[in-house]
Amino acid sequence: MAIFGITSASGGLGVSTLTCALGAAVVRQGGTAVVVDGTVMHGGLHVTAGVEHEPGYRWRDLVEVDGPVDGERLLGHLPVAAGVAVLSAGRATGAPDGVLDEDVPPAAFTGVVRSLGRVCDLVVIDWGRSWPLAGVGEAWLIVAGLSPSGLADVAAAVRHREVAGCAGVVTRGRRPDSGLAAALAGHVGLPLLGELADDRTVARAVERGDLPGERSRGPLARVADALATALVEAV
Repeated sequence: MAIFGITSASGGLGVSTLTCALGAAVVRQGGTAVVVDGTVMHGGLHVTAGVEHEPGYRWRDLVEVDGPVDGERLLGHLPVAAGVAVLSAGRATGAPDGVLDEDVPPAAFTGVVRSLGRVCDLVVIDWGRSWPLAGVGEAWLIVAGLSPSGLADVAAAVRHREVAGCAGVVTRGRRPDSGLAAALAGHVGLPLLGELADDRTVARAVERGDLPGERSRGPLARVADALATALVEAV
């Protein structure tokens, strides 16, 4: 069972995009993957994955879960994009932003995610800017912006929050800068897991309705492939 989370200390760094790309990389390598909205009240993974109009379970259908469920059966009820199953916030009735208006209870969240983890090679949780919920996943990474404000945000987050289980940092900048990326990782005391730069293939994927990272080209796919290989081999 491998459950992996992705978070960030700043907004707009593409956490949902990397989440989808990591799931796509696992499937491309012959595995099975589920991507999950971790910030249920604000999540938009259904939009990033392009499944907002696809039938299937959303978190609103699972809020009363208390403990483990039949993972195989649940997996069969989730919408799928490019072979990746998606458990998103969806569009809750009465919520103008299309997501739930209250959090999923921790017992339900943990029970569902762990049950999916037992039947898949990798479950990837999109935590947005939220810190990962303790006891849900085995490991997680943080995306950090390559800017003065990005460095300040990630340094403050690491300094004031628990980082047990953090596998390292992926940097995000307009262009590759290995020296700056290594310096940022060293400054916050975390391993550098990858570098993301502006990637025109992502915009093209969105225009085509593809899952981000579905095709094995571009910086996003390369970073996701490397992460997927390391994570699946570690299981």
